[in-house]
Amino acid sequence: MLADDPAYAERAQQWDHKLRDVQEWLVEAGCRAPTQSPFDRPTTVTYHESCHLVHGQKVSRQPRALLKLLPGVTLTELPESSWCCGSAGIYALTQPDQADALLKRKVGHIATTGAQIVATANPGCHLQIARGLRDAATRVQVVHPVSFTAGDAVLEQGALLFSAAPGSVDGAMFTGTGQGFTGDGEFATLHFQVVTAGDPKIAFAGTDARDNQNHTVILATGVTAVTPKSFVTAFAPAMPNPFGRSTTFAFSLATAGRADLEVFSVDGRRVRTITSGLRDAGEYRLEWNGADDSGHRIAPGVYYARLVTAQGRFTRVVTRLE
Repeated sequence: MLADDPAYAERAQQWDHKLRDVQEWLVEAGCRAPTQSPFDRPTTVTYHESCHLVHGQKVSRQPRALLKLLPGVTLTELPESSWCCGSAGIYALTQPDQADALLKRKVGHIATTGAQIVATANPGCHLQIARGLRDAATRVQVVHPVSFTAGDAVLEQGALLFSAAPGSVDGAMFTGTGQGFTGDGEFATLHFQVVTAGDPKIAFAGTDARDNQNHTVILATGVTAVTPKSFVTAFAPAMPNPFGRSTTFAFSLATAGRADLEVFSVDGRRVRTITSGLRDAGEYRLEWNGADDSGHRIAPGVYYARLVTAQGRFTRVVTRLE
């Protein structure tokens, strides 16, 4: 993109040479195999190659190499693994029929592998394939290797965090013969949504710390409670917008109360009630498949989404494409 720019060409090339996908970098750094399986039973995993990674960055071998390091995990090749899943940036919005055809083909191939988990490194692919699996009523999960926020104790020492399974966090420091983690600090922040009152019972189920010689190190652990998050009443723009197959409405409530979210045509006719009733304070995300209250797909065009709460009324424009 900047190859012919006299002011930025050299700097762009230097930047390009520094960039690495995390999976590519881990293989180059010599990632060691974990000593325990991330799952409580033997698990079959298949790998979907996102277009940006396999075609753009030419990274294909490394993700498979990392998955093969996991104890208790069997990697099964996905037929046409490098074929697009139909997400492709805005392709799923501008060409929904072709995108759905690609997605159904991808989901069909996933079913032939017998895998319980699909691994992919692109958020667009993640959302697209997860939707296809959900529509197919399967229990196959889609995962990405990074799902936790690293704390200051990790970031300041140049280490990395990984999550091989929900509820597990692994930290690693690739320093050769260095001394590894030192001092005190925050290791990781876990993000979750409160769905009911009560103690969430967050605790350390166990720790397995090792020194640079892979010897066990005893750690003192504990959990510090934080003040519950406060919210403001707001209504975010629909995402994606414009949309083809579906879009998601996100809103938050400062206090518990009634929330009515409805979609209207430009002539003021209500076409769909997304939600109506009492809700607790918090954040909400609701997907709309573009159908009216009778279940029929609405015509392409401009619509208005209106959220009515005790704190006020909010309106957003949403556009459906053919």
